[in-house]
Amino acid sequence: MQQRRRLEEAKERAAREERARLERAREERRAAAGGATTSGRGGRRAQQAYAADDEPILSLRIAGAEVGPIILWGSLLAGGAWLLRSGALEGLLPGGRGARRGRYIYDRSLGGRRVWVPAGGALAGGGPADLSPLTDDDFAALTAASAAAAAAAPSAAAAKARAPYVPPAWWAPPVGRSVPADVAAEKQLAATKLLGRIEGSKNAGRDYSVADIARLRALCQEGRVSVTPRTPGGQNAVFKAAVEGAIAAAFDPEASALLNGAPPAAFVAGVAADLGLPDEKAVGAVRNAVTGFARSRLVDGLAACKSGAEVAAWQALVNLGAVLEALPALERGSNHAALVGETLRERAPEEQRLGLLAMFAELFPANAPLVAELLDLPSA
Repeated sequence: MQQRRRLEEAKERAAREERARLERAREERRAAAGGATTSGRGGRRAQQAYAADDEPILSLRIAGAEVGPIILWGSLLAGGAWLLRSGALEGLLPGGRGARRGRYIYDRSLGGRRVWVPAGGALAGGGPADLSPLTDDDFAALTAASAAAAAAAPSAAAAKARAPYVPPAWWAPPVGRSVPADVAAEKQLAATKLLGRIEGSKNAGRDYSVADIARLRALCQEGRVSVTPRTPGGQNAVFKAAVEGAIAAAFDPEASALLNGAPPAAFVAGVAADLGLPDEKAVGAVRNAVTGFARSRLVDGLAACKSGAEVAAWQALVNLGAVLEALPALERGSNHAALVGETLRERAPEEQRLGLLAMFAELFPANAPLVAELLDLPSA
């Protein structure tokens, strides 16, 4: 109401001033007309003077017509009054009628974001507000309750982590009969000494001996005992050497002899149990090693095919197929297979990869779909 009165008063004041100005201009023209002629050069000067006096201040020319100040100011003031009546300026003018009509609320659907809602519960679209109003204290309480609920309710990843790990079917830890206590003590002492010698080989600049690891495996199996490496790093390093020996044993008869006749999968599972390595961690280590070996053999095969060394390509594929059968840790649809496929797709054109896949399928048709994924090719 106060703004409307101010605009009305300004409108009336502007009209009074304009009427007074025009009245003065008419009086001046009448006085000038009484002392001047309307003919000759003086008459033209008088007419020019009248025209100059008659020119309105703050006029606009619209479509060739002159719009006078009364019409102009009247239109502006009328428009301002309409804006006030319509409420379009509410909340924009200081102290206006709608300056405080509405409130900030916290919208749960927007993650607790603070949103302005006009008074009456209407949103910009004209519909009713469907946001739940919360005060700052309410929102703080809700946040605390949500945090407490999240801490109390286990996430899917946490629940999976707490669930017992189920190893794949090919992973078979050793199971044997019990032995007398004195035999177990004897084998425990011998196995502990042998482990110390194996770990000390690194200090002497030598690699871990697969033959020594196989002897350790035999002692632990005979006494139904296990050993504890000095450090987690030493535990991982010894097991890595055992996995590399098992991979080599899959296609190399001499390396196979070092395992004392144990199949590669049974050997690595036994060594993991001997070292106290959890099944999940051990299976992951085997999968990583087999993935690296598979990529290496496929790279060798592609390079041999490109250079025309067909015999070398066949040998690389024979070694790969033997390892995939002996240690089936690499599975179809796994992230490991997809990663190998991405790297090989960039390394060789599709035609070369298709040729190598055809060669592998002739030797090991059962694992051809897996190798197709490793080569980033559709399986037949």
